[in-house]
Amino acid sequence: MSAGIYLENCTGVVIENNINITIIDDAYLLCTTTKYTPKDFNEDFGGFCVEITDPLKMVEMITHTLQINNNVTHCRYGKIFYRHRTFQQEEYPEVPIEFIKPDTDIYRSQNEYRFVWYTNKLPITPINIECGSFSQICKRIN
Repeated sequence: MSAGIYLENCTGVVIENNINITIIDDAYLLCTTTKYTPKDFNEDFGGFCVEITDPLKMVEMITHTLQINNNVTHCRYGKIFYRHRTFQQEEYPEVPIEFIKPDTDIYRSQNEYRFVWYTNKLPITPINIECGSFSQICKRIN
């Protein structure tokens, strides 16, 4: 059934070598981290860091703006699990596939926490959004 095949009232049926491929829909993505280690981020992101003190409020603000202008249907968020993306037999992903990155990922040490907004307005293109001040829910760390 994990391969999308359902048989009813059958005997002696053998199905071998089948593959089920999951493709993620295009979405808006915001990548953050769950740890503060400047040495791991300086080269990629620069010398400053922003701490999000109320991530749920931030998601609410961004989602509201994206719903108005970009037909966002829903949002998911969570930490990234670093493991292979191939599953065998009765093995299922512990999280949605968009929250799994290969365990060989060069950014693994950054402990990514990802926000994903799905839309029915395709194709997706890079955008800038204005959703108000984050000064009450974020603070800059030097």
